[in-house]
Amino acid sequence: MFRFFLLGFFLFCCVPDTQATEPLTLTLIDALKMAKERAVNVVVADEKVKQALARMSQAQAVLLPQISGSTSESRQTRNLEAQGISIPGKDPLVGPFNTFDARIKLTQSLLDVASVETLAVTSQSEALAKNQKTQSEQGALALVASLYIEAQRAEMHVALGRSLVAQSEEAYRLAQNQLQQGSGTSLGLIQAQATLETSQHQLVALKTDEDNRKKDLLASLELSPDTKLILPSKQKELKFEIPDDTRIESATLNNSDLKVAQSALKKSSAEHKAAVADFLPKITAKADYGASGTLPADSRSTYTYGAELNLPLIDGGLRAARVKEAKSHWLENKAELQDTEIKTKTAIHEAKNDLLETEKGVEATTSALTQADQELKISKQKLQSGLGSHYEVTTSILQWTRTENDWHDAIANRELATLNLIYKMGEVDNFLETLSSHSSYEK
Repeated sequence: MFRFFLLGFFLFCCVPDTQATEPLTLTLIDALKMAKERAVNVVVADEKVKQALARMSQAQAVLLPQISGSTSESRQTRNLEAQGISIPGKDPLVGPFNTFDARIKLTQSLLDVASVETLAVTSQSEALAKNQKTQSEQGALALVASLYIEAQRAEMHVALGRSLVAQSEEAYRLAQNQLQQGSGTSLGLIQAQATLETSQHQLVALKTDEDNRKKDLLASLELSPDTKLILPSKQKELKFEIPDDTRIESATLNNSDLKVAQSALKKSSAEHKAAVADFLPKITAKADYGASGTLPADSRSTYTYGAELNLPLIDGGLRAARVKEAKSHWLENKAELQDTEIKTKTAIHEAKNDLLETEKGVEATTSALTQADQELKISKQKLQSGLGSHYEVTTSILQWTRTENDWHDAIANRELATLNLIYKMGEVDNFLETLSSHSSYEK
């Protein structure tokens, strides 16, 4: 009996928890805030900023006073002959004797241009890391926003797909009834059946696409792929004022890619100066003070102070090679900056043109949807007056649904183009703040 109890307890404890995780209601503003905190690229970039700050502290420490303390006590013997001292008739072995020394030492750099320039390099490295962090943040935000819109569009496609299936089923039933009543044809029934099967197959494909889109969004937010996402449909459209040439010119300077290229050029310039500074002399002040004697009790105060000049002379061309390398790196970054400036302006203008093109798409589909709505009303009026049929109404509903789907696609394309323009102009953070302050998105 006890064994059965143990078996039952074991099975109870080992049965996996199949309860579904709590659904996550996620608005666009929530997704963007989450991306700024959890995206891997953003987290890594933040750590790189901390590393750059630590390296700057290390470089700064070389220029600050260095104070150390030491103490030693020993009993020893010495062979004078080992030091080149030979006294005729005397034993060269001296000792044993005691030695004691306790001392504080101070070292201060007085002239070290190379270390100063190295500190400037670390300062530029910090600026570069911060710009790279901004670049990662804006890239992550733009990616998550795009994935969110694509997931929302896929969800809308599924809803419309279900509607198409339902309407295709109704059209198929009407075709059957018409055939039975003698007012329809076998060809019409076959066409209705083919339309139904096609819509059913499309619905399966749309559901698969929706699942994949949502998993992509979850992965970008470092969330479990098993999380059930709920994307609210009552969300306002993204709106962004079309920039003129003056605004594009100023926005180019805010582009994260351009700022990274500028910081990289400044860093390579500082590295070149640091490499040249290695040819300059270094002057260091040194001093120590302490007690010295055979024992701590009979020790006496002693001190040393002075300065040291270090002048590099011959190193086999090592420093010259470093200067050449640093200069080449600077020229490389300069060319990359010029290329980035051209590409940034081009990308902003292209993003602007894409947005204008999607605006035309929205206008065209809006007109088509208005026309489809009118045709649907006419078909319903004809049915009420006895001049039309249920099949015609169903066909009009199908056409209206497809047109509405095209309209939603046009809206989604415009929002993606809007996000792309915002990203290229380097205004993702400002746009996120605007969304947050105006509460444009509601759960």
